[in-house]
Amino acid sequence: MGHHRAAFAAGVAVGFIAGARAGRERYDQIVKFTRETWQNPKVQRAAQTAQAKASELSKAAATQAPKVASAAARQAKHQAGKAKGQAGKAKEHAKGQASKVSLPKKVAIPKVSVHRPGWHFGNGHAGTHAAHGSPSQSSVNGASQTDSTDT
Repeated sequence: MGHHRAAFAAGVAVGFIAGARAGRERYDQIVKFTRETWQNPKVQRAAQTAQAKASELSKAAATQAPKVASAAARQAKHQAGKAKGQAGKAKEHAKGQASKVSLPKKVAIPKVSVHRPGWHFGNGHAGTHAAHGSPSQSSVNGASQTDSTDT
């Protein structure tokens, strides 16, 4: 496999060197042909005609632009009016559907008491159970722990 890679690399090197030498000659030929073509009177006339036509078209476009913009603005206003009308109809339909929905008169919300370990709620200030003489115990992974923090 190494022999094929060496042969390929050698071929690339020979092609590069040969192409570089031939490439400069070919480049010079292309530049010479381009200059001769560009200086041809027929090409010069065609370039001038194309430039004049481009100028004429840009002036025509500048003249037409305000008309096109005005027509687009009218069309946008028309479409906005149609969308507003459809939105109004959808709103009325939603109101009609909402009036058909019946809600329960009274919903019972159960009162839930939440106990936060380590806090005493009886006297309005935060303190631990241990501060009042009763140790707070909690079970973590089956092990019993005693809170002995004093305030």
